[in-house]
Amino acid sequence: MRRRRGFTFVEVLVVMIVMSILATLGVLKYIDLKHRALSSSATADLQAVRLAARLVPHVRSTDRA
Repeated sequence: MRRRRGFTFVEVLVVMIVMSILATLGVLKYIDLKHRALSSSATADLQAVRLAARLVPHVRSTDRA
């Protein structure tokens, strides 16, 4: 019997395909998380602007006193 050394081309190819699928899923998840973070940041900024706009009349009335 002949001893087998190393991996066959098909085995290496299957491993490469599985790794590329996992890498693709990871990149897609990263892009989705990046978009969610950007959206959350924009929402927080808009809320801060709304709050500042509500406080402007109060700040002006205390400056006159």
